[in-house]
Amino acid sequence: MVRGDGSGEDRYPTELRDFLGNRDWRSLLPPFLRERALGVLVALIAAFVVYKLLILSCLAYYEKQGRIAAAIEAEGIAEAKGITELNKALAGSGGEVMVKLKIAEALEGKKIVLLPMSGAGMDIKTRSC
Repeated sequence: MVRGDGSGEDRYPTELRDFLGNRDWRSLLPPFLRERALGVLVALIAAFVVYKLLILSCLAYYEKQGRIAAAIEAEGIAEAKGITELNKALAGSGGEVMVKLKIAEALEGKKIVLLPMSGAGMDIKTRSC
């Protein structure tokens, strides 16, 4: 379809070429509208370029938000798996050891006094030093 010899015939469909003959489309316009038509054409092209840039920036923003959402989801899944594994570890003997460790940490640095009670046993009282 494109001849590439610079004749201009390759730019228009056949019906339009038949209508125009050897004339350019601008020759059909009155002289005072020729410059205005060219200005409108330039404005339309500029608006189209701005439109395409806006579409591209929206697509980029959408892609970015999708990746952020995927990262948040992966982080949540990893945290949930960690909590599940911690629960499994604390459910067995590890939980008992943790409780004993917390009790020992709470009693650290406190003076422990054993007092006899009425009956068979001892009472434990603590005081902060």
